[in-house]
Amino acid sequence: MKIKVLVGLLIFLIVLNLATLGSYVYYRWFKPPQFVRLPRTTSKNKLEMKIGLDKTQRQKFLELRREFRERAMPYFREIREIQQEIMDLFISNRADEDTIREKYKRMIKLRNKIEELSIEMLLDTRKFLTPLQTTFLYRYMNNFSVEKYHQNLKLNKQSRRNN
Repeated sequence: MKIKVLVGLLIFLIVLNLATLGSYVYYRWFKPPQFVRLPRTTSKNKLEMKIGLDKTQRQKFLELRREFRERAMPYFREIREIQQEIMDLFISNRADEDTIREKYKRMIKLRNKIEELSIEMLLDTRKFLTPLQTTFLYRYMNNFSVEKYHQNLKLNKQSRRNN
């Protein structure tokens, strides 16, 4: 009788261990990870919260940003078109180097115009931000890296494809 109880207990524990191991393997390799959806806040909203804008400052800031986007968007579009043209010229191997250089110089001029617009916007923000808010904004803008932003976008796209 003791042996039957021990054998039954041993079989039960083996089945329990196999079930635990099987669950682990299933959740580890076969089931897609479950992501917790956080409330969507854009980096712009985070910036506005970090700076500590009051209602009128926020309205002025949003208006400046909207105006900047409206004025800079044609430049961004043209830059994208020129980048595509340059890539097409590289791929085709039929374009002379001077054409590529001219397009590249045009792209640099457009980027400089966007920089000028952003400097104008930053100078306009000084009119309604406190010195502390201005300092924080300029430090934030200095630390923001377009390369890091694009790198994060690529990583996010890759992680979505893998899942």
